[in-house]
Amino acid sequence: MSIACDAPIDVVIVNFNAGQYVVDLVSMLQNEECFDIQVVDNHSSDHSTQVLLSMGTAVVENRVNKGFATACNQGAVLGQSPYIAFVNPDCVLEAGQLKRLAEYARREGAGLVGCQVVNTDGSVQRGSWRRLPTLWRVLLTVSGCERFMGLQGMNLKAPPKKAEALNGACYVVKRSVFESINGFDEHYPLHFEDLDLFKRIKD
Repeated sequence: MSIACDAPIDVVIVNFNAGQYVVDLVSMLQNEECFDIQVVDNHSSDHSTQVLLSMGTAVVENRVNKGFATACNQGAVLGQSPYIAFVNPDCVLEAGQLKRLAEYARREGAGLVGCQVVNTDGSVQRGSWRRLPTLWRVLLTVSGCERFMGLQGMNLKAPPKKAEALNGACYVVKRSVFESINGFDEHYPLHFEDLDLFKRIKD
């Protein structure tokens, strides 16, 4: 089913030696309409940047690895769409998936919309629906106690319509919301930058 879009969706992909994964992802997105793709490369050495450039992809080439949060912000400021999609370079997307997420965000008035993330065998990845970390929740998760009945750590066992946090591999955020909180906190070079973003959007 073809899903129309009122405006292009800005897609930000941060690459660091993702090789064929990022090439396949960009190739798939280039075959669909409605996307302005920005790849920010954090000084890869695997020649994936050269392949992307040969495909006509817009690539920001950092001379050093500036970290994931900084690279996401670099990509976000290059676009003007009302919605920004942040996608990890090793994701395999369904056709029309990002357009469906943006349309859902428009329809529901949501600031951020994520999706169920599955492994290659179809099993749901832990962390697709999460709660924000507290000391107790983190202890339950890292100790493995959250698997016992009645105990709930950071990872929710069933998909709610609204969650405090989502899997950071693929989600769409409303640009006005993203800009109102000044994007990602660049003090997080890698990991937890998405949880911090979700927390500030929730607040």
